[in-house]
Amino acid sequence: MTLRILMYEDSEDWKRSFERLLKRRLASKNISFHMDHKLNTNTLDQDIQFPKDIILVDCDLGENSGEDVLRAIDGDPDYRNTKVFFYSGGVSVDDLRFMAAAYKLGYVRCSTKDDLEDAIALLFGC
Repeated sequence: MTLRILMYEDSEDWKRSFERLLKRRLASKNISFHMDHKLNTNTLDQDIQFPKDIILVDCDLGENSGEDVLRAIDGDPDYRNTKVFFYSGGVSVDDLRFMAAAYKLGYVRCSTKDDLEDAIALLFGC
């Protein structure tokens, strides 16, 4: 199985490290992925033209907000089956849940940045 992942993360270094760890973890279940990485939401309309299996969204993208992504796919039937992970290195999980609750998303999991890999791995039983 090959997953299509779209990631909004403003730290290129953290993204590289995270991607390497996640690849190793999912490979144990014969799962691979192709990740499109965006540093911000400047090309959001283009980014979401084609649904992805998973969207990873950092709450704080510097000048942008990860909520922009949630708002863009809010209620979109093409994204009903997309797994959304809304995470942060500084905002509490409770606050993330409160923000995400404002949108009609089929599946959203809120997580700290440190727990993101585990949250995704749990979804696939790794």
